[in-house]
Amino acid sequence: MGTSTKQSFVQPNSRSSSPPPPTIFSRFSRVSLQWTGFTNFQSLIMFLSTVVVFALFSMSQTTWMRPQAPGGKFWFERSWRLGWGLRWHAWLMIPVGIILPLQFIPRLRAKNPALHRWIGRLLILAVSLGNVGGMVATRHSFGGTITAQTSFGTLVVISSFSLFKAWVSIRAGRVHRHRVWMLRAWSYICSVLTLRLLMAVFSFSLVLLSPNRYKTVSTCAEILHTYKTLSCNFTRSLPRLLERYPTCADLSDDGAKGVFVAVNASLDVMRPEEIFSMLSLVYGTCAFLGLMIHVLGVEVYLEWSKAEDVRLIKVEKNGKSGSER
Repeated sequence: MGTSTKQSFVQPNSRSSSPPPPTIFSRFSRVSLQWTGFTNFQSLIMFLSTVVVFALFSMSQTTWMRPQAPGGKFWFERSWRLGWGLRWHAWLMIPVGIILPLQFIPRLRAKNPALHRWIGRLLILAVSLGNVGGMVATRHSFGGTITAQTSFGTLVVISSFSLFKAWVSIRAGRVHRHRVWMLRAWSYICSVLTLRLLMAVFSFSLVLLSPNRYKTVSTCAEILHTYKTLSCNFTRSLPRLLERYPTCADLSDDGAKGVFVAVNASLDVMRPEEIFSMLSLVYGTCAFLGLMIHVLGVEVYLEWSKAEDVRLIKVEKNGKSGSER
């Protein structure tokens, strides 16, 4: 006679086993990834925090469509070559920064590769021509120091070389190498935003740690032009100005161009020539440091995203297209 065993089944709690309702963040992430075509949220965050931020920065620079900064404006108004060099650089590079995010959206690349190619050609052409204008204007931009000219020249050389390598790679069908060189090129170009942030940090640091210690050289003509441009009552501010720079008194416009004076570097809003002195002082160092940050940063990102290179190599072999990781 066999014994029957009773088996008890516990009914699962349907409420506890159901997945939690999606949060606003998860819904936003899912919709954002679907709309852009990115396959992970980390890449989307990287895109928003770099390329999109640079596009917003470019939009904020539209005032540079014409020379605005006194000091530099003095030279740009007196030399058609410098003035048009700056305008040429701004008119080309600012639209480049605004349009740039379109090139990094995977969904747009996958759905309309012809548009991606044509925008890429236009961006390379605009950057190449804009660099020429920038090299002309850099002679007097932010004081036109040797450090400033060298730092900008370095940026022009390495970004132009990277764009050329990217173009050669895509012409040869090596998509993974095209991606690498394009990321490098745009990372270098975007260092101009990091440059501005570093200039603010360095300027405030010098004011706090070494006030009134550093000076730059300027001409009397530049200083007088600065006050004529900014001062609502130039006649009233002129005596105080000449007290600080007595060698600038009783000089004609032509004579003032050849008289050089030492200008203190500070952030005193009542002394605009000292603010421009501070910006000229820190520009070259910040430009080099910002560029090095981006040179190293893009290599870290390329190492982190090596899986995308492997995927693109497979795409090249199979002759298929895919989306950026």
